[in-house]
Amino acid sequence: MPLQHLAYISVAAPGIGQADIERILEQSRRNNASRDISGHLQCHGGLFFQILEGPGTALDELLARLGNDPRHADMRLLFREPLQRRQFADWSMGYGPCVAGDAGTHAAERLRRLRDTAPCGTQRALNLFLSLMTEADA
Repeated sequence: MPLQHLAYISVAAPGIGQADIERILEQSRRNNASRDISGHLQCHGGLFFQILEGPGTALDELLARLGNDPRHADMRLLFREPLQRRQFADWSMGYGPCVAGDAGTHAAERLRRLRDTAPCGTQRALNLFLSLMTEADA
């Protein structure tokens, strides 16, 4: 089955905290590994930003489940394209900690602008995703 990758941004439900995110990660890692899905999740300023990779049918099923998940709303697909080689092959679900302080506010604003232009170019979304990962590590 040919690989695809996609990215989306959604709004976290009110009251979602770190314990909820830990449960999401635990469940996602277990489920994604069994479905040959890899990816990475970020959370900034009440927004989830996620990239997923895997077989198209597995991604279809996952998107259907995500669309009905009450832990977030207003899911906007940024891109979905064929993929030659995984970027997140080592992670059934990686997680980038939130960027803290003023940088976190800036990160959330950048995500809101990207979300408002959805769908957007693949490279634009990937560049922002990787930039936020780097800022979180700094």
